Amino acid sequence: MFTVPRVFIFLSLIVLASSCAFHSGMITNSRLSNPRLTYDYKDVAVGYSKANYFLGLGGMKKDAMLNDAKRHMYLSYPLKPNQVFDNITLDRKSTYVFPFAKTEIILVADVIELDSAHQMSMSEGYLDALARSAVKSKENISNYEPVFLLENGKAYGGRVVSIGKRKATVFYVNANGLIRVGNKRYRDIFKTQNLEEQQRKVGVSIGEEWNFSLHRSVKSYFNLQGKVIGMNSSRLLLETKSGFQSISIEEIAGKN
Repeated sequence: MFTVPRVFIFLSLIVLASSCAFHSGMITNSRLSNPRLTYDYKDVAVGYSKANYFLGLGGMKKDAMLNDAKRHMYLSYPLKPNQVFDNITLDRKSTYVFPFAKTEIILVADVIELDSAHQMSMSEGYLDALARSAVKSKENISNYEPVFLLENGKAYGGRVVSIGKRKATVFYVNANGLIRVGNKRYRDIFKTQNLEEQQRKVGVSIGEEWNFSLHRSVKSYFNLQGKVIGMNSSRLLLETKSGFQSISIEEIAGKN
């Protein structure tokens, strides 16, 4: 007869044994093999799509995950008339933690800018078709916009690729130079643009340096000096002499 601890251990072993992840992917060859073309590498674009399953059910709204990721990539980086995507990589990750499963598609492409003699453009109809999927927003953070991500005392530039109820999925490069796509809390994601209303509310602007007087209790105050590099609905991201820190807007008792 199983005792309660043995049953718990037995079930835990089943879960661990059934937890796994599989990766697959591909890299496309460059389309710009013509030696007469001149071009520059300008940036990197990303497209992301995912589907969640429970006991093999779910994800029914994702009939074309790869196409969904492609559309998101075009929306995340609107190309200029003489720019194209090239050297596209496709990563597919399937994660299984019984009874749940998740499939993720990540497209990453170099943004190439051609010389003026080889311009390419997109019609308004094509762009409208790409944008028909709703661009959601939460905590005043929208899909596809550039952000700062605070992680273990370091700030990384990234781009939001998916909006959730409690977290957003962010594409970024970590301290080791590795590309990451992670689910992050909204309190750790900071906007860097379209902050006019928030800046007026707090009385500071991106790029300004202040000496903040902060209170943690009625009788406890301390000062923190730093440059404001990002904001969200409840916190500021500061670059200080000792590193990056976030402070609650409600904690600010004064600034000079």
